[in-house]
Amino acid sequence: MLKKTLLTIAATVLIGGLFVALGGAEQNPMLGFGLSLTLAAGLLTIYLAVSSKLAVMRVQFEPTEVVEQKQSNVFTHTHRLMGVDLRESETSRLLRDLSASIDELNQKVSSLEFDRQLMKTHLRICFDNIRYHEEITVPQALAASWSGTVMSVLVGLIGAVIAAFPAEAFRLAKASNGFFLSFYC
Repeated sequence: MLKKTLLTIAATVLIGGLFVALGGAEQNPMLGFGLSLTLAAGLLTIYLAVSSKLAVMRVQFEPTEVVEQKQSNVFTHTHRLMGVDLRESETSRLLRDLSASIDELNQKVSSLEFDRQLMKTHLRICFDNIRYHEEITVPQALAASWSGTVMSVLVGLIGAVIAAFPAEAFRLAKASNGFFLSFYC
């Protein structure tokens, strides 16, 4: 903030000093001075717009960590708690096949649920990044160049006025130059 304020004051003093110094010239240089100010202001505005655009373009998408696949535990071997011996009967084979089918279905359901959660997470991350870019990055980039752009437009307007009325500007500069010379000498 202080740096921008000092830069603004320095630019103002420099332009004012040049204006007064040009008042001591033999011929009227105000048309060239006004056009030079307008040109400098235009170039400064272009520079600030490009630097803001580059600052916005430098923001990178930062993907978050991948969601870990979590599976629920399925109780197995509960037949022993009920006192059933599954090793020797046809029922045990059918129960093992049924248990394997249930485990396979549980894995598929778990995988589909994980994929759905992963997709929702990625969509949320994308929307969060878009919102962050719109609400934070772009306004910060524009705010960073705001004061320079305003100063550039003001210098351009002053240059345009000087270029539009060079005789009056030269008369004012000559009077200012005479005032400062009589004041300091």
